[in-house]
Amino acid sequence: MSTQGRVVVSETELFDHLADANVGEAEFGVLVNNNKISMKFHRGTQASLIVAFHGAVDRTKRKLPSFPAFIGQAVVQASQLMIADPSLEQSPTLTASWYLGHSGFELQRLLPPLLGNIIATLGVSRSVFLGTSAGGFAALYYSWHVPGSVAVALNPQTDLARHYRRRLDEYREACWPNLTSAESLLSAVDCNLTTLYSKGFSNTVVYLQNSMDLFHMKVHFAPFLASIGKDFDRLITKVDFWGGFGHSHIPGSEWVRWVAASLAAPTTSTHDILAEYRKDRTTPSTFGEISLQEDLEIAERLNRVP
Repeated sequence: MSTQGRVVVSETELFDHLADANVGEAEFGVLVNNNKISMKFHRGTQASLIVAFHGAVDRTKRKLPSFPAFIGQAVVQASQLMIADPSLEQSPTLTASWYLGHSGFELQRLLPPLLGNIIATLGVSRSVFLGTSAGGFAALYYSWHVPGSVAVALNPQTDLARHYRRRLDEYREACWPNLTSAESLLSAVDCNLTTLYSKGFSNTVVYLQNSMDLFHMKVHFAPFLASIGKDFDRLITKVDFWGGFGHSHIPGSEWVRWVAASLAAPTTSTHDILAEYRKDRTTPSTFGEISLQEDLEIAERLNRVP
């Protein structure tokens, strides 16, 4: 059956669809532990996959499940999987839930094996996890669980205990109503990427940060950088000013180039990705600049709300 144009399938049925080379583009509502995760899939011509996580959603303009625009098939030839955060459906006003899950649906435990099975089913040799802001948190978190993958994160949050408390409280009240404090939430879900990455990591991270997003520079970027130990050789950082102040404006011409380099490099070593990035080429951004820029603009507006 279908819901809002999306075919509702079990995990096994999803894998069957993805294994069918005749399925070029489709939208799925995947039933996992009696909950539905909405996904949009586009099959590429290369043995690689981009997994994209959206950021904050303006609920006055967008109904869920809803996806930002595709990166654009003209940009890269990888297959693309866009995932809508299922926990946003717990409240009509909730704007961000960082793909943390909700009561009765431990997404952080359930999604990594599902993604691993999707990668295995598609037979891809390179996977890139992409996200902005709250989606950047998810890209970093889920890429960590896939050795050899690459996370391309734009102005991400990295430690939600340091983030705007009102946003964390909104998420807790909507998704974990039995938890009465931020402290209890922090013990129920994994909100701290600095702790996670300090344990070591076998993925590669491309961390793009707007230098004039001073809050994220101080509260999220600096602690994450300080947490990295022996695995510094798996981290690429670029801090720059691309013309926008605050939590916004990393243009598609920038992040698409990093995604393309992460896919085209012979290995996922930082040396090879950087060498590919430095090559003189022009990568059109098509739809991509619209989608992730919109994510950041929404997050910036929401963060200004008292």
